[in-house]
Amino acid sequence: LFNSIKFALEDLNKMRKIEGANLGDDLIKRVKLLLKYSNKIESAIKSSLKENLKKYKLKLKSILDDINLDENRLLQEIVIFLEKKDITEEMIRLNSHYNLFLDFVKSDEPIGKKMNFLHQEMLREVNTIGSKTDNIIISHIVINMKEELEKVKEQVQNIL
Repeated sequence: LFNSIKFALEDLNKMRKIEGANLGDDLIKRVKLLLKYSNKIESAIKSSLKENLKKYKLKLKSILDDINLDENRLLQEIVIFLEKKDITEEMIRLNSHYNLFLDFVKSDEPIGKKMNFLHQEMLREVNTIGSKTDNIIISHIVINMKEELEKVKEQVQNIL
């Protein structure tokens, strides 16, 4: 009886290691995909910066048509508006979360709760990016990121 239990426990541990390795591989694949999405967002930001400046300038001029503003004041208002829309900090934190998450996957320590917390932080950053942007390309990428983060959540729940 003792040998049968010992064999069953050893077999269970082997299966858990195999399952853990498979979960780890899947999580790594998903986080790498999220990194690609983040890179696409950064490219979209760079390519649309001048276009956004022109768009906001025209928009403010049309709104403030009756008010006489000099060009410098108009540019100040645009800069203030653009700063509210800036997602640089969120992107930096999100990339930091990705790197930490990948470190957790490679760890031999119990990391389920840490991964769960970090997943929530990643989702929070992605939601903030989505709420700040008015760029349709970025909005679509955010939707894809949320979908992928939901899959990450499901896998992390398997670890917990």
